[in-house]
Amino acid sequence: MSEIDYYEVLEVSRDCSGAELKKAYRKLALKYHPDRNPDDKDAEEKFKLINEAYQVLSDDEKRSIYDRYGKAGLEGNMGGGFGSGNMDDIMDIFNSMFGGAGGGGFGGGRQQRRQNNQKYNLDNVAKELLGEFGLSHRINHLPSELSGGEQQRVAIARALINKPKIILADEPTGNLDGENSQIMMKLLLDYTKKSKTSLVLVTHDTSLAQRCDRIIELNDGNIA
Repeated sequence: MSEIDYYEVLEVSRDCSGAELKKAYRKLALKYHPDRNPDDKDAEEKFKLINEAYQVLSDDEKRSIYDRYGKAGLEGNMGGGFGSGNMDDIMDIFNSMFGGAGGGGFGGGRQQRRQNNQKYNLDNVAKELLGEFGLSHRINHLPSELSGGEQQRVAIARALINKPKIILADEPTGNLDGENSQIMMKLLLDYTKKSKTSLVLVTHDTSLAQRCDRIIELNDGNIA
């Protein structure tokens, strides 16, 4: 079976601009949106594939990797919204958010101590979050060595490290199977309840929506 071509999925040329890509995506997403194609499994799968393709091609770094190596080059980069790149282990994913908070070959004295303390605190918070998400045993693993569900958990833990007041989650379980979706949602909902954080969840999975305190349904872009 030949590999799916993301450019063909979005019906654009390989040298298309960002604006052309977005226009094509919006057109196809609207055409195959589940709300317009109820109980149509083919349209649902097409809609997921369109979103997958756009997620890659709309990101300059991912698009460059895809153009050079194809989908295989994105292994470990899709599920959780982070790239494996040259990162040595999961902790590097967190450190990359702060520009290598503890590294640095410049600045000494007080500045260096402040950087070291910042990295120490960051590492502790990251390890605590990974522990809550059941990933303590994976701290020294490469992103590419994680399963799709584990990658997604790392990605969400990374988003929570700054202790946000509001979490915006757009189809956070979209790439997971049913079992991992339920596990992921339990972890996310337990965390938001414990930390008193607001969660705005976008999903087509009614079973996940039912677990939220309030549900707002959209039909053709309008509040139903």
